[in-house]
Amino acid sequence: MPGHTLLYTPDRQHNIWSYQPVEGEGFVSRPLRPDDRVVLKNGAIVSFDGEGVKVNGAHVKAQNAIVQADGKVEEGAFIRTFE
Repeated sequence: MPGHTLLYTPDRQHNIWSYQPVEGEGFVSRPLRPDDRVVLKNGAIVSFDGEGVKVNGAHVKAQNAIVQADGKVEEGAFIRTFE
């Protein structure tokens, strides 16, 4: 399994997945804190205002979403971490 990042809201209502590491942190699995602004290696910005999650300024509506290498968001998708 290649390295991956998982950023999630404390209530697990949103899970943001990526094969991109977080700048300055590497590959992580951690909660998003209110007012968090996380930058992935590809430059995509994941932000959490305490209620909703945005990727590059666009609201994520699905519970799971993958941020692709080009920064595009694929809602409803996740990285399978088990076999």
